[in-house]
Order: sequence, then structure tokens, then C-alpha cells
Amino acid sequence: MAPLVAGAAVALGLALQVSYGTQDPLALGIVVVGVVAALAAAWVGRREEPAPLGWSVRAVLGLGLGASILRGFLFLPGVLIDPARMGPFRPESALMAVLLASWAWRGAPAWLVRARFPAIVVLFSVVAVLVIRATPAPGIDVWHYQQVGAAALADGRNPYQQRYPNRYGPGTPFIHPSLLTPDGEQVLTNPYPPLVLLADLPGALLGDVRWSLLALMLLAAFLVRALGRGSADAELAALFLLLQPQALLVVEVAWSDPLSLACLLLVLLAVQRAPGTTAADRLAWLLPGLAAGVTVASKQYTPILLLPVLLALAPALRARAVLTAAGVTAAVMLPFLAWDPPAFVLGVIQFQLRQPFRHDALSIPAFITSLDGPVLPAWPAFLLCAGVLVMTLRRRVTLQQALLSGAAAWLVFVVFNKQAFLNYYWMAVGVLCAALAVLARRA
Repeated sequence: MAPLVAGAAVALGLALQVSYGTQDPLALGIVVVGVVAALAAAWVGRREEPAPLGWSVRAVLGLGLGASILRGFLFLPGVLIDPARMGPFRPESALMAVLLASWAWRGAPAWLVRARFPAIVVLFSVVAVLVIRATPAPGIDVWHYQQVGAAALADGRNPYQQRYPNRYGPGTPFIHPSLLTPDGEQVLTNPYPPLVLLADLPGALLGDVRWSLLALMLLAAFLVRALGRGSADAELAALFLLLQPQALLVVEVAWSDPLSLACLLLVLLAVQRAPGTTAADRLAWLLPGLAAGVTVASKQYTPILLLPVLLALAPALRARAVLTAAGVTAAVMLPFLAWDPPAFVLGVIQFQLRQPFRHDALSIPAFITSLDGPVLPAWPAFLLCAGVLVMTLRRRVTLQQALLSGAAAWLVFVVFNKQAFLNYYWMAVGVLCAALAVLARRA
């Protein structure tokens, strides 16, 4: 099972390296391989007990990390930046490669074993800082939504009442006309949930929301490591999250998914460490419920990944955890809803529903349209996602099974949806890395 999980993560990462998450037949073929591997792992995980990850998993992750370092970091750090402005990033990447090779050294001294993971995280941070500084204002809408929205929030203004620059110009096929001003030059509202803008605030106060997103990505890596109790295999999984192909692009263009992943990993850690259901454990539902609440508030798609994880809680804890999560989500959302209900609904709900079909998506429906086929509706993706959850979850859900089932369902949902881009697959890789860490701990 574990080799299937590692293979799925590496396949998805390589697909993103091929096409940057946009429509490409080769990249889509690799994605399909990754999806099939994730589905197989979720099915096998219904009945297979954890076993040592073994050399095959380390070899797969090592090959994936090597490909990422050689191509993604040494030669193609990003797609929007001017390489001449990157500065001396290659020495850091080369040193990361040397440190990664130490995982194959069985007799590595204790000081190296302790220091190599934080050292690689620091080196990745240095490269990420260079990327951010080399792209002071990326020409993509997601950065402007967060930068302008967080600035408005810092000034006490409603981010859902603001107008945002339409980076793609009037007549763009990427944004529904009803979401634009009559001249097509501005977007009427912000599509991100409030928690994204709240999390962006520290970075915005420092001049760029990407400082917040980078901190969240680093936090996610340490949480993956914590899920595996700091074992060598869990560290490799955490490093693949950071160093997977195009991870720097997630930072560069300010996709908000590091927030959702960090929140989900907090839920996983809380569920993993939740004690039993004895009288002394009456509050065992509290931390999972609080973490689940912020996860739901972080992005619209998170319930797909969160539902299997909550099922891994003891039955006596689930109801109170769910109620707590609902209360936390409401506490985050309701003040913004009350501030201006129509503007909030337009941004957080209707914006997603009105988004047009993307012919450039890395998805099967987009590939069909490239062959002059019909535009498929979105509802089959929801049915297929639900079907995967039903088929891969058993009555007693373990944390490893919850992760594998959620990752498989999410991937099926994305690959059959009207929009499927790099950040969605990056999120799936993060969940698969968390699954490997859980397997490393339990084996």
C-alpha cells in the first residue's frame, strides 16, 4: 500500500512539472496514473494493516525529490519571475540535494540525523524568499484578491465590497461576466473565505501576503513530520511536500491552499492524539472540533477531505466535534455575512458557482473539449467523489484509511471537474504525504 501512496504523490508532482497544472495530454496521462494509484491505495487500505514502509517507498520519494531538485529548483524556479533577478539560489538547492542524499546513509551520525530536516527547511525558505522578492507583484488574480482584500481588512473596510483589478482584461473567458463591472475592468467581490484574508493579514502588514502563505507551508511540513513522530520516513514525506515540483510556484503566485492544508493537518494531529472515551477524556472532542472548524472556514472544498478524518474519531466524540466545528465556522463567517450579506454571498458562494468551464484545466473534461467534444457538466464529479468515499470507507475508519479515502475522492473530484489546476493537485500531494507519515508512525 505505501508504495502506491508514494507513487501517486510522485506521479502528481511530475505531472505538475510537465505542464504547470494546465491542460497537456502527457501531464494528464501522468495524473491519471497518480489517481489510479491513489484509488488502489485507498481500496487496499480498507483491509491492509500498516507495515514498515521499506526501501521501495524511500526510493520512490528519493527519485521524486531528485527530479524536483534537479529541474524544478536548479533550472526552473518559477514561471513568472525573471531568472536574472533570482540571485544565488543554486547553491542552496545543491546543498539541499546533498543533505537529502544522507537519508540513504544508514550509519549517519546522530547530529546529522537531527540537523538535516530543519537545515533543508531553512534552505527551502531562503529559496522561497528569493522567489517572492524576485516577483514583487505577480500578474495573477489570486495574489491581488488576497493582497487588496487583506489591506482593506487592515483598514477596517469590507473586503467583499471592494473592487479588484481584472488581470485578464475585458471579455476574459476566465471570469463570468456577472462578476465584473460593466466595463469589464474590475471584479465585483472577493472569492476567498474570510479566514484566508485573516491569515493573510500578518503578511500584508509586512508588505506581501505571501509571507503568511510561506509560513503556513513550512508549518504544514512540520505537521507532516509530527504525524510520523519525526521518523526518517515521515521527514522524507514532509520534505516531498516542500520540495515537490512547482511547490515554489504555489508560493510565488499566492495560492491559498497552504492554509487549508495546515488546518487539515492540525485536525489530523488532533484526531491522532485524541485519547479514548473514558470519564477523564470528556474534552477529547474539543481540539479536533476546533481544528475542523477552521479547516471548513479555510476553503470551500475542504469538507471532502475533512469528512473521512472526522469519521476516524471515536463514535462518542464525533457529534460534539462536529457541533464544535460548526460553531467555529459560524464564528468566522457570520460577522462578515452580517457586514454585507449580498456581497458576502456573491463572493464566497456565487463566485464559485458561476465560474465558467476552464478549457485549460488539467482535467478529463477539458481534454475532451480539446478533441472537439462536448462540455461536460460538473455534477458527475460530485457523484464520483461520493462514490469513492462510499467504496473506500469501512465501518471502523482508521486515520490512514481516512487520509487515503479523502485523497482519492478529492483527486477524482478534481480530475472530472470544470476547474483543475496546480494548487488542487498540490493539495492532494500534501494529503498523500500526510498518509505516508501516518503509515510511518503506525508501522
